[in-house]
Amino acid sequence: MLTLGDVVGDFARALEAVDQVAAAGGLGPWRDRHRGVGALHAENTMAAVLAEMARSDPKRYAHAGQFPYPNSSLTGDLRIPGSWAFAVRRVRAFANDGTRIRHWSADLLHPYAGPETAIGAAYQLVDSQLTERTALLLFGYEHIPAEVSLQRAAMAFEAVVRSVTTIQIGVRQTAETGLLVHPVHQRGVVYAWELSHE
Repeated sequence: MLTLGDVVGDFARALEAVDQVAAAGGLGPWRDRHRGVGALHAENTMAAVLAEMARSDPKRYAHAGQFPYPNSSLTGDLRIPGSWAFAVRRVRAFANDGTRIRHWSADLLHPYAGPETAIGAAYQLVDSQLTERTALLLFGYEHIPAEVSLQRAAMAFEAVVRSVTTIQIGVRQTAETGLLVHPVHQRGVVYAWELSHE
């Protein structure tokens, strides 16, 4: 059985592997590709990470990918058929040039429905009637040592979900990468929570 902790660990390992490929210039035409995985757009990161997960463990991830929500025109972020369906969001406190991003945690903590925010995506997922277990996965980057701790943002997310939503979240699963090549996005951090309705 594929556990949530397994997926989180595999995602972190794939981030680190993609970072090495990016640093060597092997990720194709994407802007900033030589500066590592942290410099990529979120959509490009997801595509590269999913490809790496499928390459490194095809038994688990060969059929993983985006999915259509039932009775909706919206597309979900990551489905591992028969196992897990995820809403995935990237969290970054700093831009590629090291500038602090204003309101960087707003989409993480905004407690209303709507697919743009982490909590809104969680609502959409738990209401989807998918047969897979559902989870929210957040990935982001920190300095070493962290100038802005993503763990504190994760704790704030948990507090908001538990106090003002009807979503039940499980125990946080966490994994980190080793040192990444980008001078700002030096370490990848991955968090995930199983989701259900109260």
